Amino acid sequence: MAVRLLGRMERRLDEALQRRHALPLSEYRAMCALIRAENGGALRMGELADRIGMRSTAGPG
Repeated sequence: MAVRLLGRMERRLDEALQRRHALPLSEYRAMCALIRAENGGALRMGELADRIGMRSTAGPG
């Protein structure tokens, strides 16, 4: 039940961000991660994906 609630909340937040600011939730999370990065806002793509939960668990091809 908590997982479904979280999913609904994330969808609503994503919709609101896109409607008001033309910014998807995934991009907002990426910007937050970059702002919090200790090395001047720079991260490798894989590290950024890990921090925002977008790393694919499937292997190549």
